[in-house]
Amino acid sequence: MRHETIIGTWFDPFGRNVTLTMQQWVEHILKFHPVMAVRLEDVGKTVEKPEFIFNDGDEDLYYRKIVSEHGIRYYKIVIRKNKDGSGNYRVVTSFRARKMQDKGVVIWQKE
Repeated sequence: MRHETIIGTWFDPFGRNVTLTMQQWVEHILKFHPVMAVRLEDVGKTVEKPEFIFNDGDEDLYYRKIVSEHGIRYYKIVIRKNKDGSGNYRVVTSFRARKMQDKGVVIWQKE
C-alpha cells in the first residue's frame, strides 16, 4: 500500500470526509486545469459550502457559483468514494465551468 500525501481535507454538508492528495492535484488538476493553481482554498470552500451537489452514479458533482472577470462561473468539484473501505471520499478533479451541468440527481441544494 503506497502512502499518498494529503494536501486538503474537508467535511461536506453531509459530514463526509473529503480529501485531496498531492498526486491528484499535480498529476491531474494542475496538468489539465492550470488556472486552479492558486485555487486550492476554493476547492475546500466548494466541498464545504456548495450550492448544489448532484449524484451521477459513482461520482458526486459539487458546484459553487463565483463571479469572475468573465461573468458568472462555477467551481466544479468531482468526488468519489474511496475504494479502501474507509467510507471517506476523494477529490478526482476540480475546475471552473461556465455553467452547471444538470447531470444526475440533485442530492443537496443550498437553502
